[in-house]
Amino acid sequence: MTIKACLPGLIAEGKISKEQAEEAAGLFDELARDYRRQFGDQTADAMATQATIEALKRKAALEKRQTLLQLQSQKNALLNFTKYDGGKGADNIGAAAMAMLDHDPKAPYSNVDTRRRTIIGQTHALMEGVLNRFSRDLLGRMRNPAEMADVVRELFGRDTGNVAAKQLAEAWTAASEMLRQRFNAAGGAIGKLDRWGLPQSHDPVRVRAAGFEAWRGFILPLLDRTRMIDRRTGKPFGDEALELALKDVFETISTDGWINRKPGGRGGGSKLANQRAEHRFLTFADGDGWMAYADRFGAGGTPFDAMIGHIDGMARDIAHMEVLGPNPGATIQWLQDLVRKQAAMKGDKPSLLRSAEGQAAALGKLYEVTSGQLGLPVNPVWARGLQGVRSVITSAKLGSAVISATTDVGFQAVTRSFNGLPATGAITGYLKMLNPANEADRRVAVRLGLIAEEAGKIAGGISRYMGESIGPGVASRLADSTMRASGLSAWTQAGKWAFGMEFLGHLHDVSSTPFDRIAPPLRRAMERYGITSADWDVIRLSEHLNQDGALFVDPMKIEQKVSDKLLQMILTETSYAVPEVSARSRAITTFGRPGTLAGEIGRNMMQFKGFAVTMLLTHGRRTMEQQGWNRAKYAAGLLITTTLLGALALQLKELVKGKDPQPMEGEFFGMDGKFLARSMLQGGGAGIFGDFLGTAFQQQLSSASGTSRTNSLAEAVAGPVVGAVSDFTALAGAVVSDKPQQNSARQASKIIKGYTPGSSLWYGRLAFQRLIVDQLQEETDPAYKRSFQMMERAADAQGQDYWWRPGEVEPDRAPDMANIGNAPPER
Repeated sequence: MTIKACLPGLIAEGKISKEQAEEAAGLFDELARDYRRQFGDQTADAMATQATIEALKRKAALEKRQTLLQLQSQKNALLNFTKYDGGKGADNIGAAAMAMLDHDPKAPYSNVDTRRRTIIGQTHALMEGVLNRFSRDLLGRMRNPAEMADVVRELFGRDTGNVAAKQLAEAWTAASEMLRQRFNAAGGAIGKLDRWGLPQSHDPVRVRAAGFEAWRGFILPLLDRTRMIDRRTGKPFGDEALELALKDVFETISTDGWINRKPGGRGGGSKLANQRAEHRFLTFADGDGWMAYADRFGAGGTPFDAMIGHIDGMARDIAHMEVLGPNPGATIQWLQDLVRKQAAMKGDKPSLLRSAEGQAAALGKLYEVTSGQLGLPVNPVWARGLQGVRSVITSAKLGSAVISATTDVGFQAVTRSFNGLPATGAITGYLKMLNPANEADRRVAVRLGLIAEEAGKIAGGISRYMGESIGPGVASRLADSTMRASGLSAWTQAGKWAFGMEFLGHLHDVSSTPFDRIAPPLRRAMERYGITSADWDVIRLSEHLNQDGALFVDPMKIEQKVSDKLLQMILTETSYAVPEVSARSRAITTFGRPGTLAGEIGRNMMQFKGFAVTMLLTHGRRTMEQQGWNRAKYAAGLLITTTLLGALALQLKELVKGKDPQPMEGEFFGMDGKFLARSMLQGGGAGIFGDFLGTAFQQQLSSASGTSRTNSLAEAVAGPVVGAVSDFTALAGAVVSDKPQQNSARQASKIIKGYTPGSSLWYGRLAFQRLIVDQLQEETDPAYKRSFQMMERAADAQGQDYWWRPGEVEPDRAPDMANIGNAPPER
């Protein structure tokens, strides 16, 4: 008797549901048809029955295991609530639940976002050689592309004879296998596949334009059908199953995944634990086939991009599953219900119920950020187009952002001191990591799990200001290349590595000290992240890394549970030492998904402003959480260091504009009040508004003041895209004005200066302006002398002069640094 004949009885006995029976019957029919091509009907039915029974057993075992893990994640959540805010989490489930998604200093338990970064760091450590060999250059291009082609061939089983490529392929294989095992341990079901190679990206536009028949005809000869396993049966796909599977893959790619999503839902009904196995369906026969498909239908990235993207995606999924269970979306809904239930149990008070709904919504939105769902475009054309505009603006505006980033040294010093680390080495740590001769130190930082962010497609320099980017390839590369060329990416990475290595080195220095005798600031730091006395014993007795006599605690030589805690502490504190846009700040500053009206208005408004929000959520919150004298001490240290460095950044900005430094002498601690206020804003990440504080009284001259900021406070609030629209609209208006040549030439010069990608690079912006923009204006604007005179009058009103005057092809003199000691003019 076949299993299909037994199904009605199994339903009647309540052993299986009607839906399970239909699934089993469908699988049996499909397998029986395939087997009948080679065997007789009776043999085929017997084989199909056996295969179906085995498939049902595997599925039942997996579902049972996932159910147990899901229940365990909920138990862990309830336990975490008892630890939040010294045991007060049970009274504030909303805040305690959000702390499971992003860092909250009141929560000594792990969170999704930091766990994600921890897994990335651990994976990078396993493939440090690959990152070092193929990371991107200053222009954002993958280095050594020819050798990467050999690595791809090695990954798919071909012996190229290139020993280095073979070793690098083995490193990638070890890293990807670690991710697979960790994913499965969290409830996943990815089977081991020898010579799996690499994940493949797809361009929905190319696939959709080709159509199914052309796409299928191109890819099918490149696939290795013998290794394409139907996870229902555990055996290679039959003809019918393969055809259906390819159609499903085509529909998924061509619709950009929308065919599997529910409008307004959280990524469809499939458990996250089951989705990664589906992504390994297409198995290429060799590396050349993989590369051929990438050229024809790929998303435009390199094999190195595929590696980095796979690590980031797997780390995100693993982090969600480890913290929230195999079905994170279901856990979030459960947590939201707990928030609502808690409010309802306190009585029928409308204010409490409204507050609970607000907390539940905030929790859902934060989950959409950490899971990446808030970044999925609703209208890809509008989303990519507007992100492309923002990327071009970034490439034109942020070329001198590295000057503002000098205030990171102050954040480093304050964060080091707060955690009991030596604060005096902040500057030397930067210099050491930036020194081209110190490549060995930079490689050690990656081997210690400190994340090689600069190796990625979007370097850390741009991500700290803009968060994630989905713009067109050319526009994204323009922005990324500008950040690299400006030195911001290298500066950001150097700061993170310097802080992390100082932390790990200091932990080695105190490794002979028992936990209860460690200096209080460092012990409190460990306790904030749930590191116990027993954990400390594991850390200090582990094998430490020796780098030319310098010793470091090595997280990669510590058992995973303790290693996770250690790296989560270091990476989270690094986000204080080198502030960057966080998950919470993205949730606050993002009003909707890309391609929606609210989403695009919000992204335009908040461009370049998320950093200031992050400052409030990190150092601002940490200041308020201190008690008594400690609060004043932390606030004073933060304010003094960042204000002084903010003043330095403002003066450096003046120098790169061709001006002498601003006069600073005044009555507030020897500093002019307005300059002091601007320095405070600059040091706190709100430099755009600090600019208006100093120049609001001369709004009419701002268009000729030499600054790259938007022309009014209203445009600054609305965002740089609105400023760009205003500028280009003004150009159109100038063309039809009563003085078209004069007005349009002046406005065109302003647009060339303000919107040319790379034109704001701090070491080239002044030469670009004087030798190109000014000369072009002289040739086309009859009133160019008046424009230049207005610029000089604006500088004079600030008590400054130009050391390289507008319109001149070479500087008159060196900057007058003594001007710093002068008092500004009366205003």
